[in-house]
Formats: sequence, structure tokens, C-alpha cells
Amino acid sequence: MTKDQHRDKLMIYLGNPENEWLSKMRLSTEVLGFSQENQIHKIFTPDELREIEMEALELRRQKYSRLVGLVDLALLKKAAEGDVGAAKLCYQRFENWSERRQHEFEGGVIVQVVKFGLDGKEGAQN
Repeated sequence: MTKDQHRDKLMIYLGNPENEWLSKMRLSTEVLGFSQENQIHKIFTPDELREIEMEALELRRQKYSRLVGLVDLALLKKAAEGDVGAAKLCYQRFENWSERRQHEFEGGVIVQVVKFGLDGKEGAQN
């Protein structure tokens, strides 16, 4: 097999989100079919392997991006039905919302105040 054929084999395997992300040693023997674990390093340089992994990771992301959309939709539905945890996660995910915790002293007692804000703006207090 040529180097390009080995590269294609790696891309097909690593680009599939259903496949386990294997170590380079296991890729060498289990995917490329080499008898020695280090033989992958005789075919590819470390930079070439890094490039293959990055391209394969992007390919994986493209394949599961539709599923992420379905998860987002399910999350939005739960939030709209009144699930407080789902609503909080929706605001964190879609609106860049985060809790800001502040401790205040009142007569020697620590009172915890949670401030809610969107995109860094302070909002109502709870």
C-alpha cells in the first residue's frame, strides 16, 4: 500500500464518530494491519500524524453536528416545559449566561448572593 492509501485508511477509521479513538500503536496494528506497533512512525512523521488526527477530528464533528442540533432541540423543549435545570443550561449554552456568586457580610453572617447576567451584564438578584 502507498502512503496515501494508509492515510485514507486512517481518515476513514478516525473520521467515523462510532469508532474508538485509538493510540498510534493500536492504529498501526489494528487499522493499518502492520505487524509492529511502531511501524506507523516509519510511514508518517509526527507532524503528518497530527495533521491526520486534526482532519479526522473535524470530519467527526461534521458527522455528529446534526445530532448536537437534536440535543439542543430536546434541551429547548425541556426548558420550555418548565424544567429549571434545562432552562439554566439553555441560557448558559445559547446566551453566554453564567452565575456570579458573591459573599456579603451582614452582622457577622455570610450571605450568599447569586447574580444573574447575560453576556457579562448584571441583572436581577436572587
